[in-house]
Amino acid sequence: MTGLSVVSYQHMSGNVVTVSGLKNDMRTIVYQVDIVGPGSIDTLYWTYPTSEKKQWDAAVTLTARAFRPGDVDVSH
Repeated sequence: MTGLSVVSYQHMSGNVVTVSGLKNDMRTIVYQVDIVGPGSIDTLYWTYPTSEKKQWDAAVTLTARAFRPGDVDVSH
């Protein structure tokens, strides 16, 4: 992930990479999960204004927990 001013969270587990942080002079929150395979990468990507953090955090958490990648072993 590029363009982040501040990385507030990063985690790698197996083929899952999760990063969150701030960009645009700390005005935008970014949350990204990449599932990396030999054929492709599936990504969940959220951005929202820091001023709306309280409004969007629950939706981001819900979708992150529900995120299921396709077959990353093949190109698509």
